Amino acid sequence: MGGRADHRYHETVRRKPLFPIRYRSGMNGRERAKALITEGKFEELRQLADEGDKHARLMYGDLLVLCGDEAALQAREAWYHLVSLLARQGRTEEVRALVGTHCPNAVPALAHLLARQGRLDELAELRVAGSYEAGRHVADILVAQGRIDELRQHADAGNRSALTALARVLADREDIDGLRALAHDSFAEEQLIEVLAKAKRYPEAIALRRARTGQRRARMEEHKLNELLRRAGHEQELRERAQTDENALDHLVRFYAWTGRADELRTIAETGHQEAMRRLFELLEEHENVDELRKYADEGHRSAVYALVNVYRKQERIDEIRAMASANIADSRYQLAEILRERDEVDELRARAAADASDPAFRELVGWLSDHGQVDELEVLSRTGDSWAVAAVARLAPERLWARAEAGDADVLWQLRRAFSDRNDVDELRRLAAIGDEQAQGDFLGKLSQLGLVDELKARADADEPHAMTYWIEHLAKQERVDELRALADEGQALASIRLAEVLGEQGRFAEVVARAEAGDRHAARRLAFVIAPPFNDNPEDRVRP
Repeated sequence: MGGRADHRYHETVRRKPLFPIRYRSGMNGRERAKALITEGKFEELRQLADEGDKHARLMYGDLLVLCGDEAALQAREAWYHLVSLLARQGRTEEVRALVGTHCPNAVPALAHLLARQGRLDELAELRVAGSYEAGRHVADILVAQGRIDELRQHADAGNRSALTALARVLADREDIDGLRALAHDSFAEEQLIEVLAKAKRYPEAIALRRARTGQRRARMEEHKLNELLRRAGHEQELRERAQTDENALDHLVRFYAWTGRADELRTIAETGHQEAMRRLFELLEEHENVDELRKYADEGHRSAVYALVNVYRKQERIDEIRAMASANIADSRYQLAEILRERDEVDELRARAAADASDPAFRELVGWLSDHGQVDELEVLSRTGDSWAVAAVARLAPERLWARAEAGDADVLWQLRRAFSDRNDVDELRRLAAIGDEQAQGDFLGKLSQLGLVDELKARADADEPHAMTYWIEHLAKQERVDELRALADEGQALASIRLAEVLGEQGRFAEVVARAEAGDRHAARRLAFVIAPPFNDNPEDRVRP
């Protein structure tokens, strides 16, 4: 720490001041330590760690691990972090030497290293000594290699992970007898019940489930019993349980829907049970019961209206759908437009589209014209501003849109970019970019990178064309061309600094990232802070880069 960078940082960048961190009185220990890393103030972080701050101590240890500074870790007696470093470097015997000392993470680290090397016998010994991690690795290796007999031996010897893995293997094989032999274990018994139910051996499955329910009285066990009763067709017991168990009532509804019992569904639906009502409508639609669906539709049940429209369509009762469409009921206008297109009744489509541009008939008319190559009419429709029509012309006859593109029509430019990108038409994208549209320039440069036309991309970047350098840097990062990224970063290209820090980190070359951070590269410092103290959230984007 504190040494020179492996590569001298460009003078103009080195003099650039970092953004100062204002230490608030309310800043907690983690925030304070992370702020010091973000500022590249590693010496202050060390001092804070030496004063006993636990967050600073942990983060400074992580920093030394990233740098591979074994001597500093030993001098500080940072045994936890030392084990982490040795494990990262694959130094198995040195990790083993720390087992049983003051390094609580030495055993799991050793287990991981032995697993990576496939040293099964040593893992087994470590498991016998009490390592759960070693037992899990033993099970994983034996399953991956298909050594099931040995897996069974380890399970019999008390390896809990092996027993769980064996139960999963037997369940996959639907080996009822094998699972029954393991049924003293709760997880294996659960797998046995599922396999019995899958084999439709319901009496045995239900008996086991009842026993578990009686032992545990857990709500989840009750729910699983209800599900089994439904699958087995035990209607009477479900009816009895449904008097006091809402979940049993839900399963009773599903049983009636599965067996097509509309009368029973109707009875439950009249109590206000929403799932019963929904499944009743589905059943009535399946049986094409127009009269009852119409009754429920008239009562204001929206799902019944949609089901009724679907039945009318199945029965090709276009007049009824047309009448509903005139009142814009449910999705009748969409259904009518689709039927007209399917029947090639294009004149009615035209009439409805002309009467109301928001009618779905407009979109279906565009689709029909596109299917039949009617470019002249599509061009006329595109001038109304309809995006579907513009997109169709962009696909079929883009040259007819060039005048509007050159005039700056945003929708036309967007649809042309999309059409040219979809078919990897670099020449047309180049022409579109020349108009001066910023997004077209980005699409064109991105396509150059995607298709490997990097000579042109580099030439444009060297000529300082807008956005070209951004795409060139992204290309260099994707190819992990560190030397070129470093040169651009040293010239002051911020994005190159960001991507350089990321690539170096991906390659495990954190010593250089630290050196650049110490030299004043705020992007390198931020990358270190991000790696050492990632954000507390589940947003994948936040875990890609700071």
